[in-house]
Amino acid sequence: MVFQYINWYLGTSGALSAADLDCLTYEVILLDDFNCEDLQNFSTAWELAQLDKHGSTDVPFTAKDGWKKGSVMLHVPKANQQYASESASPQFNISGIHYRPLLEVIKAACQSDQAKQYHWVPFELVHQSPLADLRAYTDIYNSDAMLEEDAKIRAKG
Repeated sequence: MVFQYINWYLGTSGALSAADLDCLTYEVILLDDFNCEDLQNFSTAWELAQLDKHGSTDVPFTAKDGWKKGSVMLHVPKANQQYASESASPQFNISGIHYRPLLEVIKAACQSDQAKQYHWVPFELVHQSPLADLRAYTDIYNSDAMLEEDAKIRAKG
C-alpha cells in the first residue's frame, strides 16, 4: 500500500510537495474519523461544484461582520490627453463594491482567537553582554514609536 501511495505521489508531476503529502497523510487519512468507504464514487469535479454552490450567495459579505456595499468614483487617465489636475480628468463610477471600514477590521482582529498571541504592551528588548547592553529592535511592539504612543495613551487614562 505504501508503495502505491508514494508511486501515486511521484506521478503528480511535482504538483504536490512532500509536505503536502505529509499533510494529507496526517491531517486526513490517519484521523480517527476518516472512512475510506466515504470515497466510493468520489468525483473531485462534483465535490468542488457542491462547495461552490454552498459558498455562493447574493450577499457574500454579511453586515454582521461590518461589510458595507457602496460605490467609488475614480479619475482615470485618457490616452494622449493631459489635464490641468486629476479632478479635471474623466471619471469612472464603480458600483457594487463591498468594503469593510478599518475600525471593523481592527475590532475583528482584536476579538479573534489569534489575538491572544498579540503583543499588546510594548517593551524594550535589551541584549545584555559583558561588553555592553545593546537595544534590539525586532518588531513594532519594541520600537520607540510604540513605546511613545503607549506612554501617551497611559497618560490620558
